[in-house]
Amino acid sequence: GTWGGNNNHTNGCVWVVPVLNVESFDPNTFGPSVQPHLNKTQPEVANKGWRDYGNRRGLPRMATLLRKHNIPCTAVVSSDLVDTPAVMNQLRTYRKEAGWEIGAHGANNSNGGHVGLSIEEEKKAISTCLDRLDAAFGGKKTTTWLTPGFSVTTQTSSLLADAGIQTLLDFVDDDVPFGLVVKDKSSDATIKTEERSPDVVCLPYSMETNDFSLVLTRNLSPREYAAA
Repeated sequence: GTWGGNNNHTNGCVWVVPVLNVESFDPNTFGPSVQPHLNKTQPEVANKGWRDYGNRRGLPRMATLLRKHNIPCTAVVSSDLVDTPAVMNQLRTYRKEAGWEIGAHGANNSNGGHVGLSIEEEKKAISTCLDRLDAAFGGKKTTTWLTPGFSVTTQTSSLLADAGIQTLLDFVDDDVPFGLVVKDKSSDATIKTEERSPDVVCLPYSMETNDFSLVLTRNLSPREYAAA
């Protein structure tokens, strides 16, 4: 099929790219919560347990559902999970047996991501994440990236392109994939363009179907979420 942005092709194809966030959180730091009023003292077990449940039970349930319908997906993974064998063994199995792609999702979702980092610090954070994931998955180069917590800086896209990232999931401003030029010769700015070969391809992040946005923020029921 063809992407919907090309007026010369009106065959109405719809592409769906399932992406699962497989995230790590600092056990001593508060994070996303279903009972936020409990985020007062440590140890805090209710919300932490809810977050851990996603990787322990939610991940295999999603894998079973996707396999039932023969749908491969991309799992964007926090590199700190390299130290969690139970999660890594699952992901290695899904990659080998179900054709999952493994993408990168920073170190974790607790440290503030890339906000406030210098260029060298951010470059180091990116390379450390990619190196750990590459090693954990047999040396296969990771080429897809989602920045944790939307903590994108003005240099993030350029640094990711330099690190070999080919597919970027950080932007929400379109319905179809688009090319991103991050090394424009006439400007230091990151630009969206159709005039030259892109440095990376952006697959837009769908805020409208994000479970956190609809379930935790808007309080939709499971049936309402499915309908959305």
